[in-house]
Amino acid sequence: MQPITSPHNPRLKDAARLIASAHERRKSRRCVLEGEHLIEMYAARHGSPDTLIVTESYAREVSLQVHTFPAPPPCGRGRPEGAEERRRPLHAPSPPTPLPQGERGAKRSAPLVKTLALQLDEHSLLCVPDALFKSIASLPPAVGMLAIIDQPFPTTTSGAFCVLLEDVQDPGNVGSILRTAAAAGVTHAVLSKHCASAWSPKVLRAAQGAHFLLEIVEDADAREWAHDFRANGGLTVGTLAARGQNVFTSSQLQHRPLALVFGNEGVGLSDALTQLVDTAVTIPMPGNMESLNVASAAAVALFECVRQSGIRGQISDVST
Repeated sequence: MQPITSPHNPRLKDAARLIASAHERRKSRRCVLEGEHLIEMYAARHGSPDTLIVTESYAREVSLQVHTFPAPPPCGRGRPEGAEERRRPLHAPSPPTPLPQGERGAKRSAPLVKTLALQLDEHSLLCVPDALFKSIASLPPAVGMLAIIDQPFPTTTSGAFCVLLEDVQDPGNVGSILRTAAAAGVTHAVLSKHCASAWSPKVLRAAQGAHFLLEIVEDADAREWAHDFRANGGLTVGTLAARGQNVFTSSQLQHRPLALVFGNEGVGLSDALTQLVDTAVTIPMPGNMESLNVASAAAVALFECVRQSGIRGQISDVST
């Protein structure tokens, strides 16, 4: 494990470029995960990241062993004897607590980072001063760690329950839709060429790990994808602000394979894509508003699909 104090370290510069540049992320098909929650979600599905960077304060907080992390620096080097091969998938983690606004109130535990430390060589596991971490990350040092990963490739381009996003441009909306879609049991999220990048820091934060529960297809031709989905027996349902079937009474949402189609924040679905969908639904709004935010509309429509399909979620007992 390497103690790093220079901002010119190649891996730190690599992380900074990936956080700042959409072009760099697209060209290299890599991105940066910031915070324990996202890294844990990734590791449970895909194994260890390419590079893990932790802050000195995080290393002290979780009382990591000297042979793994410094407390305090300078850091020791060397991979622990008997370390396992890197990229071995981890056991499924216990549900992590989402990090509120880049800060964590409770003291963290170290199992995740200790497990990853066994799988990474000394050049891929870095410990940096908090001030240096702050200079490259988009979140404050309180998040404790960041990781460089290869963006997972989708293994298929469609499934039984999909969302198709046409030119949804706000990163917060894209991330929220991905999070809601994963919660509703969607298998595939298909993004058109002019959607916000799925792997940008803002989308990753808003999605809270949904990227690793979905097959994400980017830069799709929305009309071509919808045509192919229908040709293979799927039903496409567009969402419109007005003049569609009532989403709460439409029987189409029980169909499988099904793709819900959501349009741009300002103009909704394009005329060309609207003509390709099998049917359109509208959320009734008795209040005096013209439309809902696209992420809110997606949440309503997706969970109406869940309700109509008779899927019962597991609700934990709540002690009072």
